[in-house]
Amino acid sequence: RTRSMHKSRVLKETKKVENEAKKQKSQQNQNQKSEGRMKMKLAGPISWTSLLLAGLTGTGVVYYFLTEKEKKQRDAIARNTKSIGKPKLGGQWTLVDHTGRAVTDATLREKGEFALLYFGFTYCPDICPAELIKMKNIVEKLDALDDVGPVVLPVFISVDPKRDGVAQIAHYIKDFHPRMVGLTGTPEQVSKACRAFRVYHSIADQDAEDEDDYLVDHSIVMYLIGPDGVFLDFYTQLTEVDEAVERIRNMIKESREELKNEEEQ
Repeated sequence: RTRSMHKSRVLKETKKVENEAKKQKSQQNQNQKSEGRMKMKLAGPISWTSLLLAGLTGTGVVYYFLTEKEKKQRDAIARNTKSIGKPKLGGQWTLVDHTGRAVTDATLREKGEFALLYFGFTYCPDICPAELIKMKNIVEKLDALDDVGPVVLPVFISVDPKRDGVAQIAHYIKDFHPRMVGLTGTPEQVSKACRAFRVYHSIADQDAEDEDDYLVDHSIVMYLIGPDGVFLDFYTQLTEVDEAVERIRNMIKESREELKNEEEQ
């Protein structure tokens, strides 16, 4: 009987140990599953951390691209500048304004105004409207300055003579500054004006089924021209409105001082 009782206790203890072992194994399996799910979350394609890192990386790439693009534009203009400081930008050209009147580089400034030029096209979906709105804001701020006034003429020159006729130009510029002048012309006339300011332009993304459905890749630069037709400064897509206003203000001040000194002599 004693042996029977001893054997019964041994069986109970053994079963207890086996149950404890099963519980521990079950707990280990649950822990491993939890760790696996955590790793999947951390290594998965979408998480707040990965989204944040992707956003920061994308922003950095875009900023780098725009900065490099502006640098290249400045370098290109710098290469077209003579060693004595006289820019090789500008020259003689003849175009037609939005009223159908012939306009030359000389008659554009017949009132002794400065001119702020931008080359683009009316079918541009985003960049041209944004730049012309920026031009409008620049000119309006200059108009409001007591030491400047309404002496800067905003000018839009089309690089798409095929689609941008006089009527199209007239309709387009109504959405911007009331003093804005729109210019177009024959392909030869437009090309000559573009060459004068080293403006790149080329047809891109043309529809194979519709030859009139295309975009135009072109330089994104504003050019400041003095009353004498001399190129003074340029402003890229990254130039902020206030920075452009201050630079143009200083240019006008310097130009007026030079003119005053010449008259005194």
